[in-house]
Amino acid sequence: MSNEKITYNPEKQINPSESEENITELIGQAKNGDKKAFTKLYNIYNRDLYAFIISKTHSPSKTEDILQSTWLKVWNKLDTFKDEVNFKSWLFSITYNTIMDTFRKEKRTKEKEYEEFKENIYPDTSTIPNNDQLFDNAIDEARIRDKINQAIETLTEREQAIIKGRVAGKSVAKLAQEEGIKSNTVASIIFRIKQKLRNIFEE
Repeated sequence: MSNEKITYNPEKQINPSESEENITELIGQAKNGDKKAFTKLYNIYNRDLYAFIISKTHSPSKTEDILQSTWLKVWNKLDTFKDEVNFKSWLFSITYNTIMDTFRKEKRTKEKEYEEFKENIYPDTSTIPNNDQLFDNAIDEARIRDKINQAIETLTEREQAIIKGRVAGKSVAKLAQEEGIKSNTVASIIFRIKQKLRNIFEE
């Protein structure tokens, strides 16, 4: 069989009663490249395959994708089908394998995404915290924010302006120029701010 993609266009998903002789005849014709015969096989079995797939995926869109992949595999593998094998069992075997391939691919994708997430958030995987650690870290961060806010409230307007300037990366000379004071005065103010912060965090 060629790798040519087949476009199915059945009017309805019907499941007509067919004798084994007719099925065998359709299989033989489809093996010889008869797409009309293959479409008849599609009409006979597609509803059962759809029901089987959606019972595993619980997703109509995913089911349609797997169903399409299954029928393409069936078309490409028809020349390997042996007449002594039950055709419906053969169909369901291919369908099941296609479902499992899809699940394995999704699992690998999720694992890859998770690994990338860990690498981006925690480059050193040995430092990845568990849920308890995450909770404790969140509590600690909240306490630190409270202490910082408490410390800032004790500062004068000039001290607040200077500490914000330092956080923004401004030099002592630049801050002295902006505040209209000497650099030594700015340095002294920064020292006092550090002392205030240290005292609050040691409480």
